[in-house]
Formats: sequence, C-alpha cells, structure tokens
Amino acid sequence: MGPRAATYYVTTYRLPFVIRLVPPPDGFSPTRYVGRFDVLPGPNRLPLFKPPWGSVVAIDMSRGEHRWRAPVGTGPRNHPALALANVPERLGWPTRSFALATKSLLFVANLGYRGPGRQAPFSPRRRVHDLIDVEPKLYAFDKTTGKLLAEIPLPSNVTGAPMTYLINGKQHIGSPSAGRTSPRS
Repeated sequence: MGPRAATYYVTTYRLPFVIRLVPPPDGFSPTRYVGRFDVLPGPNRLPLFKPPWGSVVAIDMSRGEHRWRAPVGTGPRNHPALALANVPERLGWPTRSFALATKSLLFVANLGYRGPGRQAPFSPRRRVHDLIDVEPKLYAFDKTTGKLLAEIPLPSNVTGAPMTYLINGKQHIGSPSAGRTSPRS
C-alpha cells in the first residue's frame, strides 16, 4: 500500500478451482479427509473467465474504487484456440504474483506452474513439485497509471515476494526463486 497516495496494490488471477475432500496420504494427517485443490479449466484447457487472467490492480483506499488494472505477462498467446479470437495484446498468466511498491514504481513478478510430483529427497513418504517456468520476468509499472515501463528477464520465476535494499548508494531488488527452467506456451 502506498501511504501517500492511499493506494493498495494487489495481484490477482482469474482461475476457478474446486476443493475436493479426499482421504489423506498415509501418515500425513490424523483427520479423515483433507482438501485437494483442482483447477476448473475452460474450453481447450484455457481459463474459464475472460482475460486478463493474471493482473495487478491499484485500488483507491479513500473511495474503494479501482484506479487501474494491468495484466502480468503476455499469457498463453500461442495457444491454438486463441489464433482466431480477437484477444488483447497481453492476457496475463493465471498464476500467483508478488508485488513490491517503491516511491515511484511498482514491481511485479509471477510464480510458475506447479509441475508433476516426485519423491522428496531423503523423505520417502513425501512428494514435492518443481515449478515450470512461464515468462520469468520482473515487470516495472508506473504506480500512478499502471503503464508497463520495463520487463526485466529473470533466470526463473519467483517463489516469493521481492524486496529492495540499498548498498553504497545503489538500489537493488531481490526475490527468492527456484524450480526448473522449462518454457511453457
């Protein structure tokens, strides 16, 4: 939130899902059931709702109104089902994003997709999931207008919120990241 401008910046994604109750894996929970999230895809495995599927929104906290919305990333532009459709230039990726507001800019980076599970190292009863990278970039937006000012390539998608720090008069931005680098279109 920008205290001077009374603006709240929130990242969103439009991807409906259902929660199913399933028995827990052996030894993982003392309860009878646990919730399992499953994405509810639309036609041709595209998101069910209209784009932008992943975006950042600036909300005026004094009036409760949206000032602007901007897509985070280009989204699955190469999907065959979109070839004949009249879609906007940027669709946004339907994944979780993380934002960092500075005095004049808003930085946003997105999480990749959850990949297939595999056995966790040194823990035979546990499964872990690698991330599949989708357009790993740090996006810089004008905080006032939402105009995209820059796209900075990253080695992989982020896994947490970016932070900023100052060393010897030079501003730096860092963010945790992990996963494999497999492009997805």
